[in-house]
Amino acid sequence: MEISRFAIETLASRGITRSEAHRAGRDRLEKLLRLHGFSDHEALFAAEAAIGGFAGSDRARDPLELAIGGSFGPPSSDWWEILLGPGALLERNITRVLVRDGFWPIGISAPFAAFAGLDPYLHISHDRAERSRRMVDVLVAEDGTVSVRDFSIGNALVPYATSPVILVEKLARFLDIAQRGLHHLRLEARPRAGARLAEALGARPVAVASDAYHTVWDAEDFVILDGHPSGAAPDRTLVFARSVERLARAVEALAGSPAVAAIACDEITVALRDPGEAPAPASRGLVPVGLDRPEERGALRIERTASGVSLVQERDFGGRVLERRELPPVGDRLAHTRWMLAAEGFRGVLTDRAVNALRARGVLRDPQRAASRARLEELLAPHGVAASEPLFAFEQHAGGLCVSRDHGEHTWLGPALEIEGGVLPRNGLVPIGAFSRGLYFMAADGAILADDGVVERFVFADSWRIFLERFALGHEAPDVIPEWPARHRASLSEDVGEALARALGVPRAPELSDQTQSFWTSDDLVIWSTPAYLEFCVSPCILYADEPAVIEQALAWIQANHPELSIERSEATR
Repeated sequence: MEISRFAIETLASRGITRSEAHRAGRDRLEKLLRLHGFSDHEALFAAEAAIGGFAGSDRARDPLELAIGGSFGPPSSDWWEILLGPGALLERNITRVLVRDGFWPIGISAPFAAFAGLDPYLHISHDRAERSRRMVDVLVAEDGTVSVRDFSIGNALVPYATSPVILVEKLARFLDIAQRGLHHLRLEARPRAGARLAEALGARPVAVASDAYHTVWDAEDFVILDGHPSGAAPDRTLVFARSVERLARAVEALAGSPAVAAIACDEITVALRDPGEAPAPASRGLVPVGLDRPEERGALRIERTASGVSLVQERDFGGRVLERRELPPVGDRLAHTRWMLAAEGFRGVLTDRAVNALRARGVLRDPQRAASRARLEELLAPHGVAASEPLFAFEQHAGGLCVSRDHGEHTWLGPALEIEGGVLPRNGLVPIGAFSRGLYFMAADGAILADDGVVERFVFADSWRIFLERFALGHEAPDVIPEWPARHRASLSEDVGEALARALGVPRAPELSDQTQSFWTSDDLVIWSTPAYLEFCVSPCILYADEPAVIEQALAWIQANHPELSIERSEATR
């Protein structure tokens, strides 16, 4: 089986061409394998003959630069690169792809979902798009089956194509989807429904790019694909289309089938709303939702007006809509509305300052991700841990809490989420969430401990309320400094916070203070005695104020009573 002219021309249009300079004959490949201590196998020689020499990018740079740790941006940045053939890998000493039992390396590539225009917009978490930036390793088995390893979706090998030639044909078809502008709008369904959709919509099969792992159907203005391009979700069907009307016809074709589905668009606007403003769910829909989480309830429906056809996807919980995704007739972007703002849910539980800070940060809470007492007890029972009252209170108030940060990273809180995700109780401590470099656990008395796997586990907060009060101010990890909303700051070389507060009549803030650190607050001044775990990051005592005169008054007392202290003044960040 030879690579089709269509595949060769499509790859060439993106700067990916086959060059003899990147190919190795059998003798040369045998020498390279011996040099690197790899065993030889006929599958390797067959792969080299079939696909060896394909390399390139649509950018004027060495495609092998990616092996040093290149990253990939959105489609507009034109980061697409690929190198195929065991000879080319070994010639350039690219040994990042280690041989596994029964598998041999035959290539490296940009994430395959990227070729279909799906990367970096694979899916949305919280209010940001999560990106896939790592390289994909390509390996061949003894029988010629090609598998991939994409670290962005896990370390396991994923069967991807029944032969190296079909691998190239698939990549060409995925590139064609993006080049034809079909990737902008899509419908995703589970379980596979490609044959049903192809028959209903009139798409023709593309046998040369189809096998047990993917099946492709093509038409003028849409493409149907069984199996996700990343290889991570073989039970999915995707419909790539140029219009919302075409996707609506696909939704109609799925009605009455066992499929659940979701709509997507690579241009998204997100609006965050209070749960109290959420509407009641629509009375009917054509196709249920729950693509990634089967317990989700809701439906996908079609709305027809004088201006055209819209697709509306709603997820509901407790008789109210949690989130709605809507593709308008023009199909230029997906409007994603989420009635999940967490702030008002903490009114009366945390201080108004914390509630306002949570609102300003856009912190969300998905109530469907919080567990009942019975469910929490069920999760803990196999580990011999009882659900303490503080633990249940935390799950009740903060289970399903989500905070986004830069680059699509996010933090989810909740003991049930952690245990269901495979983080198990340790020595009677129950996991309640994660930070960038470690995990949070709750002890039976309600204390929150941080564990970064490096230093000994330590108390981060005495209670979940104090934890959340400081969390609201941005102190969501041991190495993250809380941001107090003040314009001026003064850092002191020693901790004189308690004496200073007493002298100035500034009361201690019990909602923020515990054995690890203390805050004293008034209308115009904040004094913070910082925790020991931040000793390498911040000064022992920090003052915050909006007015410089307030800072100067406090410093005058310090200079009079502790002249040996060094003082550093700075502008604080709002």
